[in-house]
Amino acid sequence: MARTKRQKITGNTLVDQHEDIAENQIHIEEPNSTDEENADENSQRKTRGPTYMTEIWGKPSSCHRYKVRFDKDGEPVGKNKSKFTEFLGTIARNGKYAPLDVTDWREMTNDKKQDMLVLVKEKFRLPPGADFWTLKSIGKKWRNWKSALKAKYYNPNESIESQINNRDQRILKDQWRNLLAYWSLEETKV
Repeated sequence: MARTKRQKITGNTLVDQHEDIAENQIHIEEPNSTDEENADENSQRKTRGPTYMTEIWGKPSSCHRYKVRFDKDGEPVGKNKSKFTEFLGTIARNGKYAPLDVTDWREMTNDKKQDMLVLVKEKFRLPPGADFWTLKSIGKKWRNWKSALKAKYYNPNESIESQINNRDQRILKDQWRNLLAYWSLEETKV
């Protein structure tokens, strides 16, 4: 055991204190760590996790709506901008509103797009003319979501059946199956 000396102020006097420290409790980092050790530390690093926006999704439609301002270029600005754009992202990742098995955003039915706008307008007060930017933003987030899913979960060398259960928990099983089938087509691969 090693002994350390600490000084402590008691009242107006300085008192020396001695502590016994077990040597096996002291952690000394080695300056020459290997890349493998760093890789292990990085792989265990915690990440932020997905955005769910439960405080907005859980609000009844009759409650206060967040006001979103748009600038002269038609883009959201102000204190509710982040809430608004993050909420649009949650809609894009929700298979009920934006199904993944639609091959192109332009093929998304107008009924689905109108449902998305109705939902957004239940939660946010938007100025007239904001619908175009809102749908454009949801479409971009939807495409980015599909791209991220393909990069993380799709393996062209595995069968569709083996990949069905290897999916993000937010993806509906039927939509995932259809999307895997689409990505597996030869004309899609080209």
